[in-house]
Amino acid sequence: MTICRQIFMLTLKKEILMKRNMTRFFAGIIITCLLVTAIPTVGAAAEGTSVISASSVSAECGSSVDVVISLDSNPGIWSMGLKVGYDHSALTLTGWTAGEIFTSGEVTPPQSLNKETYFFVASRDSISDTTATGTLVTLTFAVAANAICQGYPITLTLSNKNTININDENVAFNTANGMITVVPETVTITFDAAGGSAVPSVSGSIGSTVATPATPKKAGFAFAGWFPAIPAVYPVGGLTLTAQWVALGDINADNKVSPIDALMVLQAASEKITLTGTQKLAADVNKNGSISALDALMVLQYASGNITSFPN
Repeated sequence: MTICRQIFMLTLKKEILMKRNMTRFFAGIIITCLLVTAIPTVGAAAEGTSVISASSVSAECGSSVDVVISLDSNPGIWSMGLKVGYDHSALTLTGWTAGEIFTSGEVTPPQSLNKETYFFVASRDSISDTTATGTLVTLTFAVAANAICQGYPITLTLSNKNTININDENVAFNTANGMITVVPETVTITFDAAGGSAVPSVSGSIGSTVATPATPKKAGFAFAGWFPAIPAVYPVGGLTLTAQWVALGDINADNKVSPIDALMVLQAASEKITLTGTQKLAADVNKNGSISALDALMVLQYASGNITSFPN
């Protein structure tokens, strides 16, 4: 303890003794007045329950998260001591920030954050109690990258000898523990439409089911799927998928539409030849889900310039 702190504490004790004597003096006067005037006393209303509580939050593996420790229904305190326990295998305390009740200068910083428990201790710089409520301290934790997805309690234990008012009386508080619930990491799957209509990206936790997005559209092409294929569940690290397109009418894949393509469509419609999956997409130029003589006619009209596009 520094010399200034010793002087301060001696002054504080004198102030406390003086205050106690004055309190007894005025109490005697009040009691005398009550006896003389015979005014009946009225019982004081019951105070609200004083509670120190830790917030409950969710966090992903490898992330940082804040736990707020709050005080409610403060009856008046001059100093406070509070032990905060947590699971060191999954959580690492990386910092603290004073709240509204005690300033950062009134909080005694811990010698090290790497302790079995974090011990919050603070005392007022003035000879008076604080009745403020709100945030006592905010603790910042780092969640281990390999933490198991489950709840990790943040436990609170009040230090009676350090929690007093200006009269050196212990002040009792109820405590409510908090929880850091580690949840699977959220990742994103991005869709590159490769010139087609935009498809919004989707996000979800690792291992959860991926919903099938809307099918993109591109004039003159049939959608042939995504590469790589859409996974059943969200993978670690996320993913980018690229749309695959097949040019309509180009059955033989020579990068042009000709009467030969029209003939192939007609032969497929009459079941004289069997097309591959990609060729079937190219042959179904009216996009009705089947190959017919109408598709062959449209391919021939496109090849001869009578029409300039296929339906979208």
